[in-house]
Amino acid sequence: MNKIRIVVMGVSGCGKTTIGDLVARKLGVPFLDGDSLHPVENVAKMAAGTPLTDEDRWPWLATVGSELAAAGDGGLVLACSALRRSYRDAIRAQAPDTIFLHLNGSREVLKARTEGRTGHFMPPALLDSQLATLEPLQEDERGVVVDIAAPVADVVAQALKGIAGVVPPAKDASGTRPRQFDVDLTAAPFNLDAGAIAWVEGTLGAMTLEEKIGQLFINHNNDYSPGYLDGVLENYHVGGMRYRPGPSAAVQEHIRYAQSKTRIPLLIASNPEMGGAGSCDDGTFVSTHLQAGSHPDKTIARQMGQVAGVETAALGCNWAFAPIVDIHYNWRNTVISTRSFGNTPEIVVERAKEYFDGISESPTACAMKHFPGDGIDERD
Repeated sequence: MNKIRIVVMGVSGCGKTTIGDLVARKLGVPFLDGDSLHPVENVAKMAAGTPLTDEDRWPWLATVGSELAAAGDGGLVLACSALRRSYRDAIRAQAPDTIFLHLNGSREVLKARTEGRTGHFMPPALLDSQLATLEPLQEDERGVVVDIAAPVADVVAQALKGIAGVVPPAKDASGTRPRQFDVDLTAAPFNLDAGAIAWVEGTLGAMTLEEKIGQLFINHNNDYSPGYLDGVLENYHVGGMRYRPGPSAAVQEHIRYAQSKTRIPLLIASNPEMGGAGSCDDGTFVSTHLQAGSHPDKTIARQMGQVAGVETAALGCNWAFAPIVDIHYNWRNTVISTRSFGNTPEIVVERAKEYFDGISESPTACAMKHFPGDGIDERD
């Protein structure tokens, strides 16, 4: 297709982010959520349930138009409510060839969707205000209207069909290309099949901006109570958790409860440096790293990893902060002590590989540590 600029418009809950991102992927162009362009004052008002005034919107709409006008090769898909004709005119003043994709739905469908969302700064109570404000696309506006009552895949297909009718393919077009920042999930280290990729894309597409930001954070749990976990998950949407060790039954219950309360599966990290010990109070102690590195039998390190994998997986952990690959050059270092396999790179590499192979027999991802290295520091 020619270079295109698309605004995915509609009221809160219509799926602008989800559909917009999927359409952008199909077209091979970047996607931008217009909500991210709001100044903090606007976000605060919406979070408080206060409708924005036109004075609040004009600077935001000017920014939206500027982003579209500055779109790179191929174009840009941008999610923006654009409810009034005057708002769309403000965007077109910056980017005249913009196409508006209106995701249209009944009040009942929209209400159900807004009430089912979490982590979004548009309360469902503002839906009526937005519906009253909405001015449908007029005949002289370049645009497409799609009914959102259909399944997501059908909505995307209808949107693409409508866009193709408004913007004919370029004469030299040979199909769309993947976006440059997309990751090939079929390749190593992911090696995902079609079903797994569909889950990843569907999950990402359904996440709000706040949920995506939350995924960057790992919470260190200082409390085992359900109320504490509810607060962390509902308010921050974290991507993972560490916990303070305790009895295995309590740890397992803690992890199971957390997973039952999150829509997106959590990374649960543990510290199984010595086998099962370190992940719970009653885990199996195999040896320290230094003991496994000092013994001529390198398979001790593998057995340590095997025990760590089996016991932490039983707890519900899926992420191991081990093995330790620091080289213990400085015996006075207070961080490493007996936590290193040794003071030569050869021993550390050999035993770390053994541990890694052992724990990899269980469904566990390893995070080798510490970066950039604690084996030399004099500091406590």
